Amino acid sequence: MDDKVILALLYDTCFNCMTNIELLNERTAATWSEYTSKRYFIIYQSILKALANNDSEEVRILNASGIGVGHQDFSLREAISRRFDKKITWDTYESPENKYMNLPEFKKLLGKHSINLVIKNFAENDSSLIYGEKNDIYDIVLFTEIAEHLDISTFNRCLFSIRNVLKNNGMLIVSTPNLLYLFNRLLFVAGLGDKIYWKDSYDDFQKGMCGHIIYYDKFRMERMLRQAGFTTTFNRTFTYGHDPVRMHKKIGLLIKLMDKAAEILPNCGQNIYFEAHKYN
Repeated sequence: MDDKVILALLYDTCFNCMTNIELLNERTAATWSEYTSKRYFIIYQSILKALANNDSEEVRILNASGIGVGHQDFSLREAISRRFDKKITWDTYESPENKYMNLPEFKKLLGKHSINLVIKNFAENDSSLIYGEKNDIYDIVLFTEIAEHLDISTFNRCLFSIRNVLKNNGMLIVSTPNLLYLFNRLLFVAGLGDKIYWKDSYDDFQKGMCGHIIYYDKFRMERMLRQAGFTTTFNRTFTYGHDPVRMHKKIGLLIKLMDKAAEILPNCGQNIYFEAHKYN
């Protein structure tokens, strides 16, 4: 199955989720799906890499970052099942604040793709391991588009818990917005750095549903992964797209120009992306 077919499949699944679960209009859903499917394709390629080096009959995957906007589990699960015949066990941890959990279409897709949903409030400051007490059970862990929503202590607890549940030689996939994204740099130079943060009030913390409250560049992320016991085997920055509402404003043209420049300049893409491994 070639890349164009996979991209189309990721797009179609994402579009169906956007229209049937999030109830977006088709124009907005199409824009969101176009750029989120590009991000999912990068994750898909990493999963393929990990599966190609796995000789076991069953593969266990943990999405440690939730199943919210875009619903990447449904898109990725669909694409992977078209490529591999292996039995795949897929667990996803999700916040109790997820507004889609009781929707019939959402429940239908969970059943269709055999996704086990585990409800967990990441903000709870208890002594337990966030992803359970068992160790060495997952071959692949996804930690994508979640680090920016977590305070630093919760983020470190997540990494520690992920290392505990990840098998030796298992792959951790991380993506998060890039602090050094070229457009962010422009905002800081203009004295508008606060614009990149949102939904960071005391009430948001109490609810356990924060917006973008912390950013990383790839140098800091590599260091934090290393300190948590992971070895980075691949990293990059990439740019995939923006909120449709934001792009319809006058600022949209400037963002597009910045994104073109970010493709050329090092470490300037919209997101950072890591493949890291646990080696005992």
